[in-house]
Amino acid sequence: MITVKKGDRISEYILEEPLGRGGFGEVWRARHHLWQDRQVAVKIPIRPEAVRDLSNEGLIQSTLDHPGIARSLGMDTNADPPYFIVELVEGRSLRAILKDRGKLPPPEVLAILDQILSVLEYAHSRGVIHQDIKPENILVSEDGQVKLTDFGLGQTVNGESLLLSMSLRSEGAGPGGTFGYIAPEIRDQEGSPDGRADLYSVGILIFELLTGRRPAGGELPSDLESDLPSWCDRVFRGLYTRREARFADVKGVRASLSEFGGPRVSPLVPPSGDFTHGDEASRILGVSSERLRELVGAGRLRPVSVNGSLQYDRASLLSLEREMTGRQRSTPPPVPAGASHPESTRARPIGTTPRVRAVRTPGDLGDAPAAGLFVRGIAAGIDLWFVAILQMVIAGLGFRISPHLPVSIVAWFLIYTWVSHSVTGQTLGKLLLGLRVATPEGKALSPARSFLRTAGYIASVATFGFGFWIIPFNGRRRGLHDYIADTVVVYDRK
Repeated sequence: MITVKKGDRISEYILEEPLGRGGFGEVWRARHHLWQDRQVAVKIPIRPEAVRDLSNEGLIQSTLDHPGIARSLGMDTNADPPYFIVELVEGRSLRAILKDRGKLPPPEVLAILDQILSVLEYAHSRGVIHQDIKPENILVSEDGQVKLTDFGLGQTVNGESLLLSMSLRSEGAGPGGTFGYIAPEIRDQEGSPDGRADLYSVGILIFELLTGRRPAGGELPSDLESDLPSWCDRVFRGLYTRREARFADVKGVRASLSEFGGPRVSPLVPPSGDFTHGDEASRILGVSSERLRELVGAGRLRPVSVNGSLQYDRASLLSLEREMTGRQRSTPPPVPAGASHPESTRARPIGTTPRVRAVRTPGDLGDAPAAGLFVRGIAAGIDLWFVAILQMVIAGLGFRISPHLPVSIVAWFLIYTWVSHSVTGQTLGKLLLGLRVATPEGKALSPARSFLRTAGYIASVATFGFGFWIIPFNGRRRGLHDYIADTVVVYDRK
């Protein structure tokens, strides 16, 4: 049995409190040992044989980049104890919500269903099936956003998938998942599972959300709740049935729902970008979630309900952002007589994030296209040549720093990269190719984050280059060093 306690250090984080216990691991809230505002969730296996599932979860989840999936931040199955670090989602599981409320109204179930379908459609398109859809594995944040967790029992079914050759699940492994939610074909080990196995579990989930308990026999949701809308029985029938009669994929489920007029607006992917959720609204305005609520309370921003989820009109957000930005640039704070007004001290609305560069606004880089492995490799090659030539010139002038020139070049390359990313977000190679390193929100890197990213290069190289080769296999094109420092490389927007 693997045991940990409050105060133990896991990688860079200090364990603070347990959040829950799953089928093969404990989940802890942890805080960075230096940056007190950075909190994460740390998963630790409760027994040695569970390390395989933890590894499987980390390998699969690191290739998935979707708003409805908690981001992977780090993993080491050879550490003592082994661990997997993911984004901390402030909220509750659907199981906790059901315990409090018993059942949920159809509009709220529809909003949750729509977000789950969005996640599964993305995962299935990447060749990944979850195999353990249940209320315990679905988290709902404070603003109504749904995140699917626990891919430890997941499998890759795409023959071209990188993970297929790296999966730690052995051939002939027994059925996974929670017995009350797994599809018959997985329970009876009849052939290879596909995305329809997840849809069967979704059917059971819908029934439980609508009625407060799982289905028995040939029951329909309307047998227990007579005033349910017609889509409930229709969709449930197409999910909770044998594989051959089930919806073929997520698109089939969405098509069935569209016949009943919903869901017309998806909280995760709004049509034409008209609506967005709370986290994105905070990013656009450059404010904290607390400040966002203050703006709503003051009547400066009006939220709307979209399928039971709190949403914000994007045009209104951009208008308010321009107003706040203009005020920030034009309103100086009081200063003593005779003192100047340095640009770095100009007033800004309470709660806003200070700008690093006046020529940019929050989010300028946040939705910029990510740079792939090829163009980043060219940029790195340019930088290496630049540093090598510079080092040889210095050595030729008698300022030799190391008798081993290659080691010296590598050391200076790391220092050069750290300083360049801290100051401008660009090295010479990235500048020439129009690239920039930033946070996922589009902000400039702090010196500490830049140092962490530079140190992450060592981890990317030490894993036989795997830290770089994973770049093409995730939506934001992030390497291991990007996951360690929580950064992205995007095309610069002038």
